[in-house]
Amino acid sequence: MQYQQSVSGLLEDIVKDNPTFKFPIESINKELMALFIEPLEFDYFIIQSFRKLKRDFGVVIAHIFLQTLELKLNMKPNEIAQLTLEEYQTKIEIFISSLENIYITKIDKKSGDGEMMSVMG
Repeated sequence: MQYQQSVSGLLEDIVKDNPTFKFPIESINKELMALFIEPLEFDYFIIQSFRKLKRDFGVVIAHIFLQTLELKLNMKPNEIAQLTLEEYQTKIEIFISSLENIYITKIDKKSGDGEMMSVMG
């Protein structure tokens, strides 16, 4: 437990020392709204969101989007169609809310913090 607390403190200091920004959810608002409304087009709007994020912000941000989706839905893609509209929209609301609460810290790999994170990872 002591190790976990010291690592948390270290990570908090790294976040304070480096630029941090919110996940760029506003760039895919249209796709997320359509995703919420139309479960039959789930795959299409996920692909469109991924492409847009990758194009505008890079592959790391696009993969954060997919990882968050996988974590929050916690189901296989083919199971989406089996949900009721209410269940589906609840899951999509949780996913969107999670994206709204993600902050990303950019750490230069060549900085002291970047080297330390490389060793830790």
